[in-house]
Amino acid sequence: MRIFLLLIFAMLTFSCNSPIDINVKENKTEVYPGFVQDLMQQIERFPDSTALRVQLIDTMDSLNLIKEALSQIDALITRDSGNYGNWFRKGELAIRNTDTALAIKSFSSAAAIYSSPDVLLTLANLYAAQKNKISLDLCDKVSLKNRIETISHIAIT
Repeated sequence: MRIFLLLIFAMLTFSCNSPIDINVKENKTEVYPGFVQDLMQQIERFPDSTALRVQLIDTMDSLNLIKEALSQIDALITRDSGNYGNWFRKGELAIRNTDTALAIKSFSSAAAIYSSPDVLLTLANLYAAQKNKISLDLCDKVSLKNRIETISHIAIT
């Protein structure tokens, strides 16, 4: 019986990772899946391709590589800082990364370009979570825009 217990103990001891193995694994650089590496290589070949970069951002987002996706969206914003969609997407990524300050900044930049109800209500939600009264002002702005659009639609018909 002692020999059996000794064998079990020895097997458990050797099957577990030693601290040296853990340190070696932490020092290795993270390798992306093949399809992400392919997209990155295509972007190196065609650095001005917005479609490829957006595809890479979406792929990284779906793989929960949020910080990497944020760096890619920053590259798009650097090239075209007046693009509403890029700022809105950065805000969405910031929310997934639980960075409320960056999300508010990104959505505010998007709203400065085009104050759609989507961006205004998203901003209002972020401010409401902070119990900031700005959220009420944003909701009023959305409500006012809807009333104006309704009146202009009635006037046209």
